[in-house]
Amino acid sequence: MRKKVGKMLDNINKMGGSSPACSTILCLAPYVGMGTSGGPACVGPNQIYFNIRVFDPWSGYDADLTKAVRGAYLKTCPDAENAALAMIENNAVGTWFSGQ
Repeated sequence: MRKKVGKMLDNINKMGGSSPACSTILCLAPYVGMGTSGGPACVGPNQIYFNIRVFDPWSGYDADLTKAVRGAYLKTCPDAENAALAMIENNAVGTWFSGQ
């Protein structure tokens, strides 16, 4: 399982540019009442985050595993100052199927 998650994160980071997880952390802040919307610049980072979805072949969408993978993705941001905010955000919206 850990190897599969690592491979997923590698693929996500290749899609998002230089520091997609850091951008996502900043763009998720309004979801937890911190800051305002980043506007069009946040569409991509939010879409990357909410497109991380894990499905179980028997029961469908797995919210808990999705939250875990999304949390692992946010932890790829090397900025230690964002770690606490990332945890708060992932706890608040990590199980959501989409950001809408």
